Amino acid sequence: MKTDPSIGKAAETRGLLQSRGFMSITVAGGCMTPTLEDGQVVMVRRADAPRVGDVVLLDAAGWLEIHRLVGRIGGGRQSWFVHMGDASPICGVAAPRDILGIVQVSTPRRAPARRAHLMTLLLGLGALLLRLGLTPSRRWGRVLKSGLFGSA
Repeated sequence: MKTDPSIGKAAETRGLLQSRGFMSITVAGGCMTPTLEDGQVVMVRRADAPRVGDVVLLDAAGWLEIHRLVGRIGGGRQSWFVHMGDASPICGVAAPRDILGIVQVSTPRRAPARRAHLMTLLLGLGALLLRLGLTPSRRWGRVLKSGLFGSA
């Protein structure tokens, strides 16, 4: 769900949240329905420790987006969050630094949809394979990354 374009760029919003600690924004779009409605004004607080289940304001390549965190891949500095709108079938992945703030909602945390669990598991498996230096191959089975043509 995109936010009102009058808010400005994600960098400006990040600065406001860091200096003030909170701000209000207007929701634009329907991917968070029924939790958030188009035109609804919501309060966002700085994201000090986002958790799976939180509704967050994201920096999506310079665009502001509101989604729910539905999974976490990895841990520490190498962690990523899986996010999606409550009414959207599409998942995205965000680094912790891309989470600008936590949106205050009146409804309790929702359990992620099954497709969100599946996406989190698949992305986690892919991250594990990359960490091990393996890439999947349909024809030849596992192939060491160093054995791929053109790899360094």
